[in-house]
Amino acid sequence: MSATSMKRNKREARPTTDPTDVGNHSVAGVMTSEFLKFSADRGNDLRAVPGMKQGTEWCLCATRWKEVHDAYKRGEVTRDTVPPVDLAATHERALNTVAMNDLRGFALLDTEGSTKEEEDQYKGRRRRIGTMTGTVQT
Repeated sequence: MSATSMKRNKREARPTTDPTDVGNHSVAGVMTSEFLKFSADRGNDLRAVPGMKQGTEWCLCATRWKEVHDAYKRGEVTRDTVPPVDLAATHERALNTVAMNDLRGFALLDTEGSTKEEEDQYKGRRRRIGTMTGTVQT
């Protein structure tokens, strides 16, 4: 297993990827039980990873995320099968494989329930992190 596939433990954690990461583990996703089954049905049973379950944050292969998204667009799977995406943590290399609008369509709402001040603070932090790390900018 690639080191970039390891579970992200902090909100600021994000996929780190480089040209040696053949799987392009650049999409910061939150696992759904439907996605875990989808992935297992295609030969990659992430449920075998200790602690892996619905709600686990994980650095996904961009091609696998695109595959499930395309299956959703064709009506082969439900929307719940596509892992929600943390855009602030997703590496810009994901855009080599996945369209920004597709990622945005499944973006987590990080500021739900926040005050206006908290939202502005979070958006500023996301911009700073993105500038420093090459993450996707929203």
